[in-house]
Amino acid sequence: MKGKNEQKVALVTGGSQGIGRSIAEAFAEKGYAVAIFSRTEADVKEAAGGISAKGSICEGHALDVSDFEAVSSAFRAVAEKRGRLDVLVTCAGVYGPIGALEENDPAAWEQAIRINLCGTMFAVRAAIPFMKRQSSGCIITLAGGGVGGPSIKPNFSSYISSKFAV
Repeated sequence: MKGKNEQKVALVTGGSQGIGRSIAEAFAEKGYAVAIFSRTEADVKEAAGGISAKGSICEGHALDVSDFEAVSSAFRAVAEKRGRLDVLVTCAGVYGPIGALEENDPAAWEQAIRINLCGTMFAVRAAIPFMKRQSSGCIITLAGGGVGGPSIKPNFSSYISSKFAV
């Protein structure tokens, strides 16, 4: 087992399910220590446990990516524990309200923007100082499906707007 500062570290927001979990599993299989973040404590614990059960280092943290201070604190804790931060993958996202825009709840629409767009920016902003200090790092942001091409989803205005902005 590699010591602190030797094993590469990948952080994955939205890492408890779907594409995020698959990405976390892929980094773990490549020998990275992985930290996954998700809003739901039970989901993140189950996912981290499943990845760890395969012999990889994986820690899971419940996190609201729309809260910049919480994101900064969580990333700092992982970087201090592991001694580095090599990869950030932002997969966290929600559909938000679905339906005609004039019928969408403005607060729910705004919350989807905060999670999908602001949450991506908050994660990137929190990771950059660590990567600058070590003069290396990789940031991957995922825009999500349905934001372009022939399969644009109608009635998903907050999702499409926020993911296209990413």
